[in-house]
Amino acid sequence: MNRTIVFLAVLAALAIGIFYFLNYVQPPGGGFSDTTGVNKENLIHYRNAEGFEFDYPYYFKVDEQPSEYPDLKAAFVAVYPDTVEIIQAARSNESADQVESEIASILRTEEKNTLIQGKTSNARITMYQTNWFGGKAYSRFALFSCGSDTRILHMVIPVAFQQDLKTANYITSTFKC
Repeated sequence: MNRTIVFLAVLAALAIGIFYFLNYVQPPGGGFSDTTGVNKENLIHYRNAEGFEFDYPYYFKVDEQPSEYPDLKAAFVAVYPDTVEIIQAARSNESADQVESEIASILRTEEKNTLIQGKTSNARITMYQTNWFGGKAYSRFALFSCGSDTRILHMVIPVAFQQDLKTANYITSTFKC
């Protein structure tokens, strides 16, 4: 009798935990697919020589030769008085699983504690909070399988600009290989 009660109590606690996780533990900004309130009039289209394309906010400055890293194809930057937002478009010869694993392997403990992963119709998403210009920001990776390559959109969005997570969702939804 006592074992049955303990078993039922454990089962009930597990069910409550699963219910809470499924209904309340979501990425900030309403999930990885919510684009409610995004002003599409503020977006312009980008297409690079390799053929991948997506929409991005017009006020971001584009650098198509951003660094000595050959896999980084373009960087987009919006500068504000106290912080910046960035979008980086990159290419990897590794699978999305490998890229996701590499991202997780470099995170500090406090970043791992904020790690959220999920999927949209066209991408795998890895997001966590990190330190950024004296504050906190969301570091968000969208991974797209494009033939034998993985294309990566990395966005850094200050926590104070949380509404821009919905714009990040929209940008992700417009990505094409």
